[in-house]
Amino acid sequence: MTAVLVPAIADYSTIDLLEPVLHGDDPPASGLEDRSVWRRAAVHGIDQGPLHALRDAVPELAAACPLCEPRLVVRLDHGDTWSRPKRPGDADLGRLGLHSMMVVPLVTRGQVLGLVTVYRGRQRASFSQADLRIATHIGAFAALALDNARRYARERAVALGLQMSLLPREIPLHPGLETTHRYLPANRSALVGGDWLDVAALPDGRIALTIGDASGHDIRAAAAMGRLRTLMQAEVSQGREPAELLTRVDALMAAGSHDPSDIATCLHGVYDPVSRRCTIARAGHPPPALLHPDGSVEFPEIPAGPPLGIGGQQYATAELQLTEGDILVLYTDGLIETHDQDIDVGMNRLAAALGRGSHSLNQLCDAVLTDLRPHGGEDDITLLAVAIRGLPHHRTASWDLSCDSTEACRARRLIRGQLEQWNLPTLADTAEPLIEELVSAAACDDGCPLGVRLHRTDVLLVEVLSARGTMRGASRGQCASGELRMIGDRAQHWGVRDHADGRTVWFEIPLGAEEHR
Repeated sequence: MTAVLVPAIADYSTIDLLEPVLHGDDPPASGLEDRSVWRRAAVHGIDQGPLHALRDAVPELAAACPLCEPRLVVRLDHGDTWSRPKRPGDADLGRLGLHSMMVVPLVTRGQVLGLVTVYRGRQRASFSQADLRIATHIGAFAALALDNARRYARERAVALGLQMSLLPREIPLHPGLETTHRYLPANRSALVGGDWLDVAALPDGRIALTIGDASGHDIRAAAAMGRLRTLMQAEVSQGREPAELLTRVDALMAAGSHDPSDIATCLHGVYDPVSRRCTIARAGHPPPALLHPDGSVEFPEIPAGPPLGIGGQQYATAELQLTEGDILVLYTDGLIETHDQDIDVGMNRLAAALGRGSHSLNQLCDAVLTDLRPHGGEDDITLLAVAIRGLPHHRTASWDLSCDSTEACRARRLIRGQLEQWNLPTLADTAEPLIEELVSAAACDDGCPLGVRLHRTDVLLVEVLSARGTMRGASRGQCASGELRMIGDRAQHWGVRDHADGRTVWFEIPLGAEEHR
């Protein structure tokens, strides 16, 4: 606004705003005569002469004029109310060569947001009533724009607060993984989006990795993200495989919304820390980046499905065999895409940033954001880096079994021997009969290879793998009456999951306090 007024109307101009307005809050209704609530926001002039003095001193304007009415001072007399300094540091307008002044309050909806003060030097004629009308007209438009900016800032702050409250503040430690994440809001010219991420341990010892972006850039988008994240967490807790989970969430979103803009992109994976396999599906989301220990970077081929919320969609998965030292990087499109940059260019820049390497995951994330978005971006950015670490070998054990009916007894012996080696002999009485039931059920298909796997953390996790989808009776509904009825009675948790290799039935047995060592 000062650039509009100077030099067209005035030689010098200042803008003073109330402190709360600068932060997007409502201005105070009283106490405007207190100098401490005012902040000098802008100073502009035809030369540098009086600018320094005007910049450093806030005049007693609030106490000297009715704030809701423009004020014209045709001629400033040295020593009068307007020009006389009232305390050290105040500007002596007369001595600065300023002889005429107008004060225009910035008022909207009956609230005073600030004051615009303009001055003329002795080389120009004094202000007139016509000048005051022009300045008042300009001030009305400026007040409206300022109020819109203030309300925008407040809405952005509320949306950002909601967004941050819904994102995980920290990610718990998980066996076999090291993770770190970043969330970078859009720059101040854009509202907050609907990015989110989650890392959650599943009951069967695997780890779910989720990142997504709800459509929109406002409070509504942040709220939609919160609802979607809650829905995803509920589905993840059921242990669903990635493709099945996305299909179900897509259907639930479509059934629960009548707004076609309520869509979201998502990438969801499940990582098995024992086999180091990660099964991933994606819905309209960019693929992950995979940084190998040698510094090479690739973007694995993950079948691309449509965004969530359309309804009636089916999703496919890809399985990544990861190795110790690999770093899987999940991100939202704000990192790689802008209005003037194609997504392929952004992915190439991301690969280059990752390939330069870093000493830690935190440094890696910081380097990526610095290289790709040093000044923020048009969209918010979420970044999740997952480093693959090895599991302690003394806490896992696995065996291959044939589908011969005698393998059930062998499995019992192997389990007992391993539990004794782990100083957990008291668990054998529970684990042995459950293993025998599972292996016997799986052996119904002749020639089907089996695997048995133990993983010791704060619980004992036991898995029986059937390569050709045997154990068809292994469902929660049949647990009480089928061959596997003992699992529901004796295990703390149990479940069944289908995968590309067949089917896995798993159960957990809690460890006693003395067995956690």
